[in-house]
Amino acid sequence: MAIVATLVVTGCIAQKRSVGVQAADVAKVELYFYTYGTDPRTVERTTITSPGLIEELTSAFTDVPVSAPNDTEQTKGARAAGVRYTTKDGRRIELTQIFVEPSVVFILWQDGSANRTELGVPLVDYYREGDPTEVVSADEAPIARLP
Repeated sequence: MAIVATLVVTGCIAQKRSVGVQAADVAKVELYFYTYGTDPRTVERTTITSPGLIEELTSAFTDVPVSAPNDTEQTKGARAAGVRYTTKDGRRIELTQIFVEPSVVFILWQDGSANRTELGVPLVDYYREGDPTEVVSADEAPIARLP
């Protein structure tokens, strides 16, 4: 009986992924907003330099419970945010979040892998107001594709 219970509990533990940077090491976070599955010519960029918001954006992608990226067809037309962390020593760490609907969020990591998670909000709804936003060439954004 104990072996069966152990297998059931172990099977329920989600893998966790993290962006791999500490908020204290980040100088700025750039958010690039676009519609996933299209080839945009331009995207909206918001630059975050507030330490509190940098902490929030770093925490949002730390220890995220993830699973395999199944049913990826639903991502076409979803809201996407390319996220670029620039560290104080000049390194860049990038990821892309695709928000389909509550509990259906995909994260494309810098190493080329992708995961699905039930956590996340559409970043465009929370980080565009109050911070400088400008329209830039899509070539500037970390636009990733699902593998």
